[in-house]
Amino acid sequence: MAHLNHCLPSYTPSPPAPDYTEDPAQGETSLGYSPRPGFRLRNPNCLFTKKIDDKVTLVLRGQEPDVENPWYGRDDLANGYLEFEEPERVTKITLLVRVEPALESVTVMLIIWSFR
Repeated sequence: MAHLNHCLPSYTPSPPAPDYTEDPAQGETSLGYSPRPGFRLRNPNCLFTKKIDDKVTLVLRGQEPDVENPWYGRDDLANGYLEFEEPERVTKITLLVRVEPALESVTVMLIIWSFR
């Protein structure tokens, strides 16, 4: 085994790998892009707006134009606000979240604001 060292080529360590980003750097060009299955790009300028009743409107940012229902993927954040016609009359805001499809549907109800 002592003669084995003479048979191997010399070794030079590789330089460290560059930082990864899916966006091309200056002077680079993307040849193609294949998002993972189920992935959708969001337009942060698009709003989902739904009038809940005559006095409350839900506005969510980052949705696709003209969607019937808002959608979120794994680890996504819901970003939006409620508009009240008479905010001085609001005493409590309760958020109901239903997660479907799943092995089991999950429903969570949270009081996210309350006037004391």
